[in-house]
Amino acid sequence: MRISYSALELFERCPYVFKCVVLDKLKLPKTKEAFLGTAVHEALNFLFTKNPLFPTLDEVVNFYNKTWDERSPKIAFKDAYEKETLHANGISMLTRFYKKYPAWNFTTLGLETRFEAPLQDLKTGETHTLSGIIDRVDKIDDDTYEIIDYKTARRMPAQEHADKNLQLAIYHMGVLARWPHLAGKKIKLTLHYLQHSEYLTTARSSDELELTKQKILSMIQAIQDHQKRDDWPAKSSPLCALNPYNKICPMWSYLYAKKENTLSLDDTTAQKTLTEYIALKTATQENTARIKELQVELLGYMRDKKFERLFGEEGYVTRNLREQEIYDLEKARPALEAIQKWEELLIADHKKLEKFLPSLPSQTQKRLRDEALLRKRTTESLLMRRKKIKPEDLE
Repeated sequence: MRISYSALELFERCPYVFKCVVLDKLKLPKTKEAFLGTAVHEALNFLFTKNPLFPTLDEVVNFYNKTWDERSPKIAFKDAYEKETLHANGISMLTRFYKKYPAWNFTTLGLETRFEAPLQDLKTGETHTLSGIIDRVDKIDDDTYEIIDYKTARRMPAQEHADKNLQLAIYHMGVLARWPHLAGKKIKLTLHYLQHSEYLTTARSSDELELTKQKILSMIQAIQDHQKRDDWPAKSSPLCALNPYNKICPMWSYLYAKKENTLSLDDTTAQKTLTEYIALKTATQENTARIKELQVELLGYMRDKKFERLFGEEGYVTRNLREQEIYDLEKARPALEAIQKWEELLIADHKKLEKFLPSLPSQTQKRLRDEALLRKRTTESLLMRRKKIKPEDLE
């Protein structure tokens, strides 16, 4: 299988969208945020291209403006103000970057560097290919190199995000595949946040890279399992709220059908049922909360007055005390083992195992799925949120 970081990320967020975009090659229009990021990335690539001199700030901004003017007509902006605001934001990012990080102060080995890194699965005998494009690779000195990925996001995450970032680990593997002689060198991994003129830098040891390989192989195995079953569940994620993903997602398809007036009589009945369900569910939640408040108030009153039972016109309540014994399990173990009850007491159940599974090594997870998985059980439930969303909100 040939796969990239972006495809792996898409699969983790939503298998259904992964199937549509990566496997079915469904072409989706570019979001305005993605368009801004692409335009800024290309301008920074132009900035670091020495031909024969590095471009001036005006030349970089002109390059950006030309890209914007040529491609922006295909982007669905909310209005002219939003379009102009995003355009100006790009110029601001480029200007700050140009002044703070002059291109001529860096030794750049690669711009928009493509890579292909083989990934062998020793258990199946398959060889997969990791592919991608790295924004920039710099040489700091003879023993130190830096992989840089630009980010145009408005929010800058914590350092932990960089330390656990799968994309940077994959890029590290990609650089070593492209330039094997860098093995053993110090490689810095940097996420450069252009909105803030700040960056997060981290690194990966050889052991951490090996763990990354195992994680990716586990994800590829999961993708192949979904392919065999032709089972691609839609998973609620931040992607859902973004056009164009919500146009292909079952989480939002009802609103689009409603907007296009393609709902049937059955759909109208379902809408009435939903209205009644939400009303009853809300009433139940409100009643439950109020019951807890009343219980606290009554128990406090009875405790203060030393009443064990309180009578009213509609009935009475009794103050009930339940005493629970808490044991030190390790100290209890010898006594329970002596009567062969320890294993029975602490026997694992499905919920415990499901909760514990993500913390296990990927090899153990795969072994459990290969050797111990009996079946997969799907249950249905409803999660209610009291928030009105109308078809016009999709614009």
